[in-house]
Amino acid sequence: MTPSNAKAQKQARASGKPIFIDFYASWCANCLAFAEETVNDGALNKALREQSVPLKMVDQTPEFEIFKQSPEHRQLKIGLPYFAILDSHGVLQWSGTDYQTTQTMINVLERLNRKS
Repeated sequence: MTPSNAKAQKQARASGKPIFIDFYASWCANCLAFAEETVNDGALNKALREQSVPLKMVDQTPEFEIFKQSPEHRQLKIGLPYFAILDSHGVLQWSGTDYQTTQTMINVLERLNRKS
């Protein structure tokens, strides 16, 4: 189970690691495909585990709705999947909707870890 947003932000500040947010819904086929990808893609799995504070935001929760109303995350109003990487201070550094751009996700996490 992943931490709440507040707990993830606290962990990120303490560790200097970025937050990787996976906005998820059980009805979203591509969200389920990404969950499978994280299991099967060793490089992605390692990057999420070692270079980020992973946070899964499930639809229909108050925290998800807060992000959905934010202008930074307006893609959430269109649909899922949606991914965001925040630096350790909570500033958006990357976002995307294509669950297959795993190498880009890894590159952003590596870049942010080099900065910290």
